Amino acid sequence: MIHIVSGTPGRRRRCAARNPIGSALTGLWALGHVLCLALLGVAVQHQLAASALSHATALDGTHPRTPHTA
Repeated sequence: MIHIVSGTPGRRRRCAARNPIGSALTGLWALGHVLCLALLGVAVQHQLAASALSHATALDGTHPRTPHTA
């Protein structure tokens, strides 16, 4: 038979005081992850746009650079 102990370490009791520093650090951690994901998304969008632009110019036959002359 399994006994569930109500006072296990790591669990906060309902009447326990909240730690404002821990909450602030958790908020900063979450904000950092959201910003990191946003920056990665911007980088991917930029890469995809540049790839689509170079692909479209290659299909048109026009190249933004002047051809090398011999």
